[in-house]
Amino acid sequence: MSQTDFSQAAAPRRVLTFASLFGVAAVTTLISSQFVTVGGVFVYSLVVLLHLSQTIAIGLYGLFGALALWGFVIIVRLAYEAETAPENN
Repeated sequence: MSQTDFSQAAAPRRVLTFASLFGVAAVTTLISSQFVTVGGVFVYSLVVLLHLSQTIAIGLYGLFGALALWGFVIIVRLAYEAETAPENN
């Protein structure tokens, strides 16, 4: 009967320095602000172009706000993975 070695090499640890965490904050701020700006302008132009009522406009802004929040979470996760990866530092 052969014995199998299930031990694995330790995974490289993430680089958590002030610079890497500052990079996460900077990238997140830049991309999220652009995302919110473009989305807000899109909703505003859609409301004005189609002469939508204020109730529908508020609903569209709320929908966009929820999507922007979801996008923010995705951006934070991707920025953290990219900025703290050992092969990038």
